[in-house]
Amino acid sequence: MEKLVYQPKKRDLLILEAFYGEKQRVGIIVNGKFMKLSLKRAKLLKNIQCLYILSQVEELEELMELLRSEKGCPWDKEQTHESLLKYLIEEAYEYCDAVAEGDINKILEELGDLLLQVVFHCQIAKEKKQFDLNKCAETIKNKLIFRHPHVFKGYPVKDSKDVESIWKSQKDKEKSSVQKKG
Repeated sequence: MEKLVYQPKKRDLLILEAFYGEKQRVGIIVNGKFMKLSLKRAKLLKNIQCLYILSQVEELEELMELLRSEKGCPWDKEQTHESLLKYLIEEAYEYCDAVAEGDINKILEELGDLLLQVVFHCQIAKEKKQFDLNKCAETIKNKLIFRHPHVFKGYPVKDSKDVESIWKSQKDKEKSSVQKKG
């Protein structure tokens, strides 16, 4: 969340619109109900209890949802996890090439393309009620915390070799836990 305003006044909306533009997407709560719309439309509403500016990632999620909707793109709607694999691999190789070239603009572009692949796959899973981008982020966040007990639980380490050893040990614990559940 970039900007959060509780009980915004008309003046607050005008300031936000001047800064972000009238097309900026926002999340608002009106009479206890959450909705997403443009600042231009938000200015027409009364009794806004809370307003926040959507992050670029949230806007990207909305865009992907639109592309796969009835009003969206036929090609995007047809894609599956399997049909997108070749693009995911291609984008990963293009990112590696950009890093090898040391071109920061290409690195940025290719990371964006990889992010698109993640958002695309998460949208497909969301449509199947399996998971969404937020759950994907939560899963990796929890994995990073678990694999870094030296940071989050105070385990002593001397150097990066100790960290690699802990990482491997924690990863083995994860795999063992998953196998027991399966």
